[in-house]
Amino acid sequence: MSNLSELLPTGGGQNTANFVASGTLSSGQVVVLRSDGKVEAVSTSPATGGANNTFDTLYPYVTSGVYDEASNTIVLAYRQLSGSAFGRAVVGSISGTTITFGTAVVFESASIGATKIAYGDGKVVITYTDSGNSDYGTAIVGTVSGTSISFGTAAVFASHGVGDASPIVYDSANNKFILAYLGAASTYYGYTRFATVSGTSISFSGATIFAFVFVYRMGMVYDPDSGNAIVAYRDVTSGNLGRVQALYINGSSMSYGSVNTFYGGGVDATTEGLGVVYDTTNDKVVISFKVSNLGRVIVGSVSGTSFSFGTLATYTSSGNLGTSSLCFDPSRSVVLIQYADPANSGYYTVTEGTVSGTSISLSTPAVVKSVSTSSYLSSYDTTANQAIMGFTDGSNSYGQAFAYIPAGSTKDNAIGLTASAIANGASGSVNLKGGLNEAQTGLTIGADYYAQDDGTLSTTVTSSKIGQAISATTINMMDLT
Repeated sequence: MSNLSELLPTGGGQNTANFVASGTLSSGQVVVLRSDGKVEAVSTSPATGGANNTFDTLYPYVTSGVYDEASNTIVLAYRQLSGSAFGRAVVGSISGTTITFGTAVVFESASIGATKIAYGDGKVVITYTDSGNSDYGTAIVGTVSGTSISFGTAAVFASHGVGDASPIVYDSANNKFILAYLGAASTYYGYTRFATVSGTSISFSGATIFAFVFVYRMGMVYDPDSGNAIVAYRDVTSGNLGRVQALYINGSSMSYGSVNTFYGGGVDATTEGLGVVYDTTNDKVVISFKVSNLGRVIVGSVSGTSFSFGTLATYTSSGNLGTSSLCFDPSRSVVLIQYADPANSGYYTVTEGTVSGTSISLSTPAVVKSVSTSSYLSSYDTTANQAIMGFTDGSNSYGQAFAYIPAGSTKDNAIGLTASAIANGASGSVNLKGGLNEAQTGLTIGADYYAQDDGTLSTTVTSSKIGQAISATTINMMDLT
């Protein structure tokens, strides 16, 4: 007797049971147990969206959203286009994939422009362009109770027309909100301040210019590792270059790092915005933008207030790309890129990106809402570990929000490997966990093997470990229960 396999009959011997196959199964295939007692191959399901939940019927536009951790709700802020252009906000409670919205509240009873929103220390802060007050940059504090929201008195942070959305983030290290905005129309320089919230009041530090160029279409995210806000923007003065800088609180004022270029070819002048998120798993910044109707994305490493970037990736080449949005899912360590696919009737489409170093690998785009869409929003529910997305429905101009349901696989329900091929409807042997399977080929001795989403076996680590190769043809199927 020279090896372990001689102790056992062909196919692995112990921990083996007979099952009827649903579908034709090949030898050595990963199988899962069905509710009817049959076994079948691992299957996958595409990414999709949960049921639509209407948050407003009055044509909400340029909506922004944030997750309120204290109340486990999502808070949306937007401009109402039907009948007026008032500023409105609404709160939705989340249960599974259902979002129940309260009554929308007017926070500005005059025409407004674009909104941005941030959450921190139990409060939400909304920034907006007050068209009823010469387009001044304005902010207001909201307090959530259940699915209701109440507001303090609005405060002006820029006594001039800001002309564009003013991004805002919460600096958890300093318990302050950092905002960025455009200077007066004569220069459109990039400005920053920090804000202090007390109750329902908000006050601001002095203004600091971080970019002495014509800045346009800013996006901003907070980096919890460095304690800085990261702002990305289009540098119109220098030929629409894509730029990024770190902004940080320095005593009683704001400071900023050097200018870094994330794209030197000229960001598309017609783009409706830059998307920027922070990958807290890999400590990277991810920026999406538009170039010549291509949807591009790039990953940057952060070192203090400096950045270095990898190679551009293209998430869509459909042409005439409009709005897009980014969201990071920390539970799965993926970046969710959302956009209206112009080559497919403007349907709501999501591509997932996985960061490795300064590279990003992109999934096949998935249509999650088969309706013409615009004005995207996205946030992440850290309690339920799911992304919440939303849009303006082109068919009726309603505001809709939904829970994103990622692509799935039944691999985590694997019970074993087939000892030999089994025809559809026939009975055959399956080697169960704790046993041996001798129906493999080309295994690396000593390597651990995992079931992949498509049911194949590989040394690529997943959540479904099958076992360890003890020969080129045999897996010791570890009982991990």
